[in-house]
Amino acid sequence: MPIHSEHIPYAATNAFSGLVNDFVANPERFASLGTRPVNLQGLQQSIEERLKLSPNRDVIVARLREQYKTVETSAAVLSNIESLASEKTFTITTAHQNNVFTGPLYFIYKILHVIQLAKYCKSQFPQYHFVPVFYLGSEDADLEELNHIHLTNSTFVWETQQTGAVGRMKVDASLLGLLDRLQGELGVLPKGEEWIALLRSCYVEGCTIADATFQLVDKLFSKYGLVVLNPDHSELKRLFLPIIQRDLEPGATAKLLQPSIQTLQELGYEAQAHVRPINLFYLENDSRKRIDKAGSDWSVVGSSITFDSIAIEKEYLSHPERFSPNVILRGLYQCTLLPDIAFVGGGSEIAYWMQFGALFKEFGVPFPLLILRNSFQLIESDMAKKIAGLQLETHQLFLSTQEISNQLLTAEDVAQFSLTEELRLLHELYEGLREKASQVDPTLTAHVAALEKRATNQASELEKKMKRAVRKKYATKEQQLQVIKNGLFPKGQLQERYLNCGEFISQYGFEWLDQVAQASLSLEQQFTVLYLP
Repeated sequence: MPIHSEHIPYAATNAFSGLVNDFVANPERFASLGTRPVNLQGLQQSIEERLKLSPNRDVIVARLREQYKTVETSAAVLSNIESLASEKTFTITTAHQNNVFTGPLYFIYKILHVIQLAKYCKSQFPQYHFVPVFYLGSEDADLEELNHIHLTNSTFVWETQQTGAVGRMKVDASLLGLLDRLQGELGVLPKGEEWIALLRSCYVEGCTIADATFQLVDKLFSKYGLVVLNPDHSELKRLFLPIIQRDLEPGATAKLLQPSIQTLQELGYEAQAHVRPINLFYLENDSRKRIDKAGSDWSVVGSSITFDSIAIEKEYLSHPERFSPNVILRGLYQCTLLPDIAFVGGGSEIAYWMQFGALFKEFGVPFPLLILRNSFQLIESDMAKKIAGLQLETHQLFLSTQEISNQLLTAEDVAQFSLTEELRLLHELYEGLREKASQVDPTLTAHVAALEKRATNQASELEKKMKRAVRKKYATKEQQLQVIKNGLFPKGQLQERYLNCGEFISQYGFEWLDQVAQASLSLEQQFTVLYLP
């Protein structure tokens, strides 16, 4: 289907932090942190760095082969997995937690971005091969962040008593009941039953959330060749052992990152991620708790588990899968496993990755090119007609309702209630009165000033009343404007941070993914407004 899209600067949306806006508009400002420009030169530099040092490709290929035995994927995916054995193959990666039913829209957008970017890189560097990768954050334990989705008129929350890493939790009766409710909401839409059927094929009782998410993402994106990696595995964690060993010494990681944090502060920004003395969790099936050290022993906070120096070494050598990196170490783990040349992330991800350059350098892991993920505002045909009816331009949609309302007033309307000229003439009148009065008695000038102030205030009040009267003519337009704003920004948020993809797939079918893919940018770093046919 033909689609129409427009692009505006991220700053024009008023929805991104100053750091993110500055990173996009003025990337050289952050060069001292090890970031590269988001352009072909930056990609070339990343490739050159990766050619010098490659990860253990045999392990990652073997692990992916094993992981993919559980699904019937595409030939494109299988080919990409095998290609990772070659030193001329690189990965372009995005990462996200395993939100139930994919969570907010940007889950989808960041995946489509790496797919588009891999295609672009191949066109620019045909001598190499580029694999789009989705790194599944299956070890995250923040259930309240991952257990719900929002539709336009409803919120669906998975209530469960399970604890620990969400990826290791199991699909239970409560989650299947949530699917039943979701079917009642989306099943009435043209393609709703297809979406629900896909979810049911992935979320099977007893299956882990990580496996369900893996299957869902594979079914949605395998035709594009996307490779999904679940890093929660002992053989992969074994590649991370040198970093685990170093971080278990309290303060070792913080010391490496302190110069970067200081640089950010000198540039006027706060540290973006809190560095703990130890940045590892102890991971068991129903528990993910912080590791701490007091004296000569390590302890698992909130449990009775402790280790001395001999026991902790035995534990991580025998069971590296029990050691889970927090946000500080997660990116380093990812790039230890994969031959990444670029990482595509949201604003908060890019912000905290900026701190990590020195950490990567210390362990000899090439730092990838950081790219802000694509963002979209989807506008459906009915909404587009409302916008056209008010003759709004794309950039105006991101202004406040009051700002847009003010801009809707025509010059003729403003002239009707504006007393600017009259107030000027009034001031001239009292200037003349002040001059005459001062010739008679200089003390009368204060009285004239008081009269002028009273008259000016009364005229200003009249102007406000006239303005309100003119605005009454715009009551219908303002109501229409409020409908537009509420429709485009649910709960006052960017659509992509709130709504779930299921609403759009249920309406337009899986072709909707192709439409968004078609509109996805590669290196342009602009916000996209996409008009759906």
